[in-house]
Amino acid sequence: MCNLGNCYYDGMGVIKDLNTARVWFTRAAEKGDVDSKAALGLMLLKAEGGPMDAKRGIALWEESSGEGHPVARSNLKELGLVAAGISDDACREMFSVLGKGALPALEKLILYENQIGDAGITAFADAVSKGALPKFSHL
Repeated sequence: MCNLGNCYYDGMGVIKDLNTARVWFTRAAEKGDVDSKAALGLMLLKAEGGPMDAKRGIALWEESSGEGHPVARSNLKELGLVAAGISDDACREMFSVLGKGALPALEKLILYENQIGDAGITAFADAVSKGALPKFSHL
């Protein structure tokens, strides 16, 4: 199932379809596949193949990191969402989740080439000012 998710995510041998990739990653993650949990977590954070769900995406990364997945472990420290279509609304959701203590080990957040305006930056500043990201050092 994870392999099917990868095929649809990358368009390998099939037409690229993020909705279908998300379905296959979800099915595999529900069966305990650690790679699918990490992939689905990223899709949820980037709103690929469906709506953004930062809380669930981070939870899947934490779970897969705990199961030894190296990329998920790395993402908990350095979150790269380059050109992910992150808007002010999505930024507010993400920082609301971070403001509640998710990703306490996050050191670096990469958000360039997104559509984040004043509202998104204000949400970020609010989360940081509340001590949500104690190890954070790079934006």
